Amino acid sequence: QKDKITAERARINLQAKHDTLKTARDKALSELAAIKQKHDELAAQVEAENTGKEKAQAERRDRAASAREDMGTLADTVLKEIQAEKAKIAQDGEAVTLTLQEPLMFKPQQAKLTQEGVAVLDRLGRALQALGPRAIRVEGHSDNSPIKWELFGSFASHWDLSSARATAIARYLHEHSGLDPRRIAASGFGEFRPLKGNDTPEGRETNKRMLVVIEPAGSL
Repeated sequence: QKDKITAERARINLQAKHDTLKTARDKALSELAAIKQKHDELAAQVEAENTGKEKAQAERRDRAASAREDMGTLADTVLKEIQAEKAKIAQDGEAVTLTLQEPLMFKPQQAKLTQEGVAVLDRLGRALQALGPRAIRVEGHSDNSPIKWELFGSFASHWDLSSARATAIARYLHEHSGLDPRRIAASGFGEFRPLKGNDTPEGRETNKRMLVVIEPAGSL
C-alpha cells in the first residue's frame, strides 16, 4: 500500500512538472508569435516607408525634369532680353525663376510698366498659358537709394514701390494673358533682400529687379 501511495505521489509530481513545462512552452510560443507579428508589422512599415520615399524621390525627379523643360520654354520667350543682359533665368530645384531688371520693366521709382515691359509680359503670358496650370510668385526688389518726392505718383518707401510693381506685373498677367489670379501671388521686399552691396552703382542696379517664380505643376 505504501508503495502505491509513493508511486501515485510521483505520478502527480511528474504530471505537475509536465503541466508546468507545457504552460511555459505555450507561453514561449505565444510570445514568439507576438514577436514575429511585430517583426512582420515593422518590416511592412519599413517597406511602405521605403516605397513612399522612392515614390517621393521619383516625383521630385519628375518635377525637376519638368522644371528644366519649363526653363527652356521660357528662355526662348525672353531670349532677346537674356542676350541683352536685361533678364536671366535659372532653375531653383523644382521651380524656375525669371529675373527682370528694373529698366526693362519700369522707369525709376515708378510702378507703371514700360512698353518694353508690356511686350515681355505678353510673350511670357502666352508661354505660361501653354505650360498649363502653374503657381506663380511675383517678387519686387529694390536698392536703398532715397525716394524722390514727386507731386503725383511718388512712393513713401521702396517697400511700397516694390509691392506696387509686383502687383502691376501680377495684374497684367491675369488681365491680359488670362492667368488664374488664384495661382498668382505678389510680394514686395523693398531693399531688404539685396544681391549685392548698395554702395556701388552696379550693386544698386543689380538689386533693382523683379522676379517671376514659376512653381512646378500641381503645386497648387
